[in-house]
Amino acid sequence: AADPLAAIEAIAASKAENPFYTTRDAKRDVLNASTPEWYTPMQYVEAARRVMGGIDLDPASNAVAQSHINAGTFYTREQDGLSLPWMGRVWLNPPYSNPDCENFVQRAAQKYDAGEVTQAVILTNNCTDTAWFHLAARSCGAICLTRRRIGFWQVLPNEPLGATRQGQAFFYLGPDATDFIQEFSAFGLIVLPLGSEGEDDAKQP
Repeated sequence: AADPLAAIEAIAASKAENPFYTTRDAKRDVLNASTPEWYTPMQYVEAARRVMGGIDLDPASNAVAQSHINAGTFYTREQDGLSLPWMGRVWLNPPYSNPDCENFVQRAAQKYDAGEVTQAVILTNNCTDTAWFHLAARSCGAICLTRRRIGFWQVLPNEPLGATRQGQAFFYLGPDATDFIQEFSAFGLIVLPLGSEGEDDAKQP
């Protein structure tokens, strides 16, 4: 492992959760702990593209990810997307470590409230106990809680990392959640925050 201590901690956490932990699970945890980049499978990116009609900005990305995201503009870690302009339709799969995840979610919510971001689809782990998760939930029109853990990939789409140790959530920030509900209901449970824009539409037969 590139980071043996991180790999050991990941294995210990998984073993504590799963009494049937296997060497295959350990291999997955070592690989995941050694790989900072987690690329989203195509079906989720394409669903977000259909919902928003395109992707203008991916503020937490790199050239490898852009081989299938194809955002109009993207920012790398070196450029620091938190300090650069956000605009239009945003796809956001932020770093899952904190404070990065919290900072990116806060930035998305702030720029949406300011009208600079017109729509956004945010993919995070389903950390429902965190302040940033509740901020995203209050800001969005709909949430998709994935039915299963997402199998992210490492460098090429046919090289999966395997699943994380927990499920994921997609948040839709935008004026009309109808398309998001239709597209993402195939991936999991749709939750409508109280007073969300898509609530009335979702009640229609």
